[in-house]
Amino acid sequence: ATAPTTAPCPVRTVNVVFEKNLMYSKSCLAVPAGVATEVVMVNEDLGVIHDFDIWTKNFLRYGDNPKPFSGLEQDGGSAEIYNIPALKAGRYFFDCSYHASSPSTGMHGTFWVVRQS
Repeated sequence: ATAPTTAPCPVRTVNVVFEKNLMYSKSCLAVPAGVATEVVMVNEDLGVIHDFDIWTKNFLRYGDNPKPFSGLEQDGGSAEIYNIPALKAGRYFFDCSYHASSPSTGMHGTFWVVRQS
């Protein structure tokens, strides 16, 4: 597969995502390849713990699925800055491991790492 040079959402070194009603405010995040980036998660679900993980395969394939990033738990009503290490260009997936598998929540999405020209 060819490394992506574009993504269906803006490529940013800092992405801000809100967590509310067991939903992420964005289902697409994109970062440049080869540089460290940040994802700022703002948890507006009071009393509900969330986290943020990046997977190499679809989020429901936990068994043989390498995880290049695993974020710490985040309490409801707080914000967390996740420092994402430099990743190789490609299509990854992100989720909240507590709430991603439920079809009624939107706590998962696609994480694009885009090769810069």
